[in-house]
Amino acid sequence: LTSWSVSGPPRPRPEYINVGVWQQQRSTTRESVDSLVEGVRRGAEAGVDILATAETSLTGLRDTDPELNDKDLIQSELARFCKAVADTPGAPHTLIGYPDWIPGDEVEGATLDWVKVNRHLFVRPNGTLGPPMAKVHSCERGLWHGRHYNFQRVCGVEVAIGVCHDGHYQDVW
Repeated sequence: LTSWSVSGPPRPRPEYINVGVWQQQRSTTRESVDSLVEGVRRGAEAGVDILATAETSLTGLRDTDPELNDKDLIQSELARFCKAVADTPGAPHTLIGYPDWIPGDEVEGATLDWVKVNRHLFVRPNGTLGPPMAKVHSCERGLWHGRHYNFQRVCGVEVAIGVCHDGHYQDVW
């Protein structure tokens, strides 16, 4: 092959994308959301397109804390975060995670009416929520997980949510 070219309409994905990472350690859900808002602000200032945050970044990972069973508090703080994103000029698509409850009949093998999952989703720059994703698998106590990669298009690129640690699939540690 001496030459090669691509012709036709432009590709549907950008050639470059700026990805940022934000991690915080906070002791309450409110403090976690405040930190995420700061991460979004800094990401916007830096020209970040996609901001990735740690699992359960909206609430923090404190599996024995009663706050993580307070559905109303979690939903209220999620709404507060979404509004802050919408109010931030140039906000990136921001991946967040938090405990959420879904009907048990939507979860294979569930015997409960409501299943608490480790939810992951993108908050769009306008503050709306992207499609929900259950994390592939992990070992947090009391949270169910899916076993399929969650694939979606964000900012014109394909994104699949992986795993940071795992008690079942130890090869991904």
